[in-house]
Amino acid sequence: MIGATRLPLHPRPLPYEALSSWVDRLAAAYDLQRYEFLRAMFGADSSPDTADLDGGRRPDLIATFADRTGFLPERVRAMTLAGYTPELIDTIVPSADLFEAYVGRFGWFMPVARRTAPRPESSEPWIPWRADDLLDASPRCCRRCLIEDTIPYVRLHWRLAWMACCPQHGEMLVPSFFWPSLRHLFHAREADPADPDLLALDRITLGAVTIGKGVLPESGATVSGGAWLRALRTLIDELVRPLTAIGRWARDEVTAAWRRAGSSLDARQSLMRRPYEQLRPEQRVLLLRVAAAAVQNVAVRRARPDGAAPLRICVTQWDGGGVCRT
Repeated sequence: MIGATRLPLHPRPLPYEALSSWVDRLAAAYDLQRYEFLRAMFGADSSPDTADLDGGRRPDLIATFADRTGFLPERVRAMTLAGYTPELIDTIVPSADLFEAYVGRFGWFMPVARRTAPRPESSEPWIPWRADDLLDASPRCCRRCLIEDTIPYVRLHWRLAWMACCPQHGEMLVPSFFWPSLRHLFHAREADPADPDLLALDRITLGAVTIGKGVLPESGATVSGGAWLRALRTLIDELVRPLTAIGRWARDEVTAAWRRAGSSLDARQSLMRRPYEQLRPEQRVLLLRVAAAAVQNVAVRRARPDGAAPLRICVTQWDGGGVCRT
């Protein structure tokens, strides 16, 4: 049956599902493991791995799955990182030029003139939010999501490094060392609650990557998902800039964020040499915690006389604007 032109059994994709997760469920419909199913479809030499499936760099895979299941190519593409481009992330192809294009244009606290100083990222190709360890066969997941799912599955947004917790359940994302179908093993795992600042940050990001808009804390104002993700990635960059290079205003803001997150500025030293996406998982979580603190510091500021919320003014630079000096 696998060799037929159209697969007779093809369960529908679930909301925000990763392609690799859907392929696992396709394989299960034929009582096969993923690698057996893919070898039957593509052959031993061209059988894709998890990064091939979810990375979105192979249009041939999207076309094949669309043809064999009858779902539109656009629906299959939406289960890969390519589905996030260009609205949420700019590219799925590494480029050394992304430093200027992505984090060099605007700033939260730094004047644009100070953002032109070279960074290690300018010489290392990187893709915003893509960390190789999250695209392997054992992604992070929310244990509660998998426990409560009628049909357990992996969300695509768990595959990228833009969140550290599940805003729906208030728990930190944890590594999944087994198939989602073995969710009963999660019942014995102790919950790891997310702190309030991080939970608020990831709640904005979840809205950005699922419904295309983020709802900001305090004011309740909304911003486009693309503007939010570009702003957040730039904030992370500013948090690890050398203090001598960013100016007094930015130094005060960066210092306040690290202190609010309960960390020392000394912790920045090991984070300044590599792009965020190439840091260790625990280092990325630390930077998200500090970014969350910085966002909250801006969010609680008094609105301008015209009623405009300072945080919204800051984020909407990435829809066109300047520096977040509110």
